[in-house]
Amino acid sequence: MNLALSAAILLLSSLCCPAQTGKTGGSADASSPRLETMPQSLEVRFALSALPPHLRDGATAYVLDPVAGYIVNRKGTNGLSCIVMRTEWAWPQLAFRDDIYVPICYDEEGSKKMLPVWTDVAQMRARGLTPKQIEARALGHFLYDRAIDAELSRSRRDGGHDHGFASLHVLRPEREKC
Repeated sequence: MNLALSAAILLLSSLCCPAQTGKTGGSADASSPRLETMPQSLEVRFALSALPPHLRDGATAYVLDPVAGYIVNRKGTNGLSCIVMRTEWAWPQLAFRDDIYVPICYDEEGSKKMLPVWTDVAQMRARGLTPKQIEARALGHFLYDRAIDAELSRSRRDGGHDHGFASLHVLRPEREKC
């Protein structure tokens, strides 16, 4: 009886949890599922939900056009920018999914340096690039800075606090459009 119950639980868990295992069908090189357009008012509200309420009115909100990438829905005034991230590019061994919705907001600096990574990823996915191709190009936004890492090492030796950074990467200011 216990063996039958265990087998049933194992079978059910493998059928009902594909999103948790990352096995949503297809390899990373297979055609990715097409992203669907969210209702714009819902997407804007969801994107802005990543901010405290008192900062939302002044933020720039982007919406995803599955064919073109992110476009500005409303221009803000406070330097904050918000999107709903729909493509996880950091796991190139897995196929893209169509069930990822993560609200992300950046301050002025992040809007200049990190937001372009996500907008470029969305454009590349719209053009049909594979997860491996996108990951390689998205990583091109970052440049390992040995001088900063050396400074962190000196600081650690001198008793400074390194905030747990294993290494530090900075964005290339001269980055090319992907």
